[in-house]
Amino acid sequence: MTQHNILIYIEPRTDMDHPVARGPWLGFALELLTSMGLSPAANPGRVRIACNAWIGSMAANLNVPEECTITIDEQLLLAPFGGNAGLHRHATFLETAADKPANEAVGQVIKDALDGFEPDLIVTFVAEPALSYACPHALLLHHEIGGFSRPPYPQTFRLDPCGLIADSWPYRARGALTALAPNEASTRFMERLRSHFLDELVEPHSPFKAKLAAMKQRAGKLWLMPLGPPLFNYHYPVPESPVNFMTQFDMIQWLMPQVPAGQAVLLIEHPQMPFLTEDQIAAIGARWPNAVFLPEAGEIGASSQYIVPYVDGVITVNSSVGYQAALYGKELICLGGRSFLSPLADGFDAGYMADGNGRKDSAQVDAVLHHLFTHYFVPGAMFRDPGFITELMDRCRRRYPDRAGALDFYDRIDSDDKILDALIAACTPAPPQTLYPLSRKMPASQLALVRKYDRQYLWPSGKGD
Repeated sequence: MTQHNILIYIEPRTDMDHPVARGPWLGFALELLTSMGLSPAANPGRVRIACNAWIGSMAANLNVPEECTITIDEQLLLAPFGGNAGLHRHATFLETAADKPANEAVGQVIKDALDGFEPDLIVTFVAEPALSYACPHALLLHHEIGGFSRPPYPQTFRLDPCGLIADSWPYRARGALTALAPNEASTRFMERLRSHFLDELVEPHSPFKAKLAAMKQRAGKLWLMPLGPPLFNYHYPVPESPVNFMTQFDMIQWLMPQVPAGQAVLLIEHPQMPFLTEDQIAAIGARWPNAVFLPEAGEIGASSQYIVPYVDGVITVNSSVGYQAALYGKELICLGGRSFLSPLADGFDAGYMADGNGRKDSAQVDAVLHHLFTHYFVPGAMFRDPGFITELMDRCRRRYPDRAGALDFYDRIDSDDKILDALIAACTPAPPQTLYPLSRKMPASQLALVRKYDRQYLWPSGKGD
């Protein structure tokens, strides 16, 4: 087993005024290190965790040795960009020649903070080209949640040396993925997974079925648009793309004028980061009555998981909810067309809503999903296997960058049956988790406003409450 000096990079920049928003990444990082036999306490000389002071305090509380934690002042990271966090976001995901000097300067900040520690492996939870300037000989792996991120679905992970979003392996290999021929094995695998998810996880427990059925009946066609954090952060506009959003509200006001008559868009906020204010809801409802809301969803963690099977399609830039749309045979619009969802998407702009041109064959979508589940999305139990995860990292080192866009870049994880067994065993077939009473999330006046606009479009008879 290869021995590594490893750097875990947890974005030091504080985002969305939420200083510990990236706390879960620390948990994932410590779990990964344990899988590799590299717990910080037992290997203080071989592990470093770069983060901000907030996450550093969390690490100390989890008994991470002080010498293993490197806290980086975010102002030092922003200084090369004139203190502008927006420019920094742009340069991390869309580095241009003009951005290179600033990213090199950030790389020097990181290198200085490492104080002589030389990693041969870096695991990052964000895109950060400065890491390549700081440690040019290290393998850079991007750690992401896989096909599912929240209960009741099983947790899966991916390690991608290629990057995130438009740099990710599924996007680079999109041509090879979409050329996969459907076969009996891919159909059988996906049918078993789909039926278990629907019959055991969603149907018995979704609190939204009746309301969504009524919405569809009134609306004609119902789309779900899952909203992420208020600022796009790394969901940034990509070159040569119609997508040019700085905020989620930008995306709403760009999309809604293009929604055809007889169709409605259900706006669902991120379960941990709701952002729509009373004024914003009033403006949206007054201008576009076919933008609809489901206030009850605010009570439920991961409410979209219980919604997707009952809508007609999903509209997103790069939410993992898009994978669920493909799984359940729903139409999928991947706005901009440059993310890991591209090989599964039916359309890439709002025009698809009107004409439906490009609808993919369901067996073809199953073939792509089958390959992702058997090669790219690693079930949590296997991700915690020391031998498996270390071998995966070593293979990435050998194959990147020469085969970055090849279909065979990732080896098969295991047999279909063993992967299915691992996924199904990790499901949580129970009622959805309640975050908090709706009254705490949304003031009564705001709730009344949402229901007013729902009634205006969907409940003209006044039966929407």
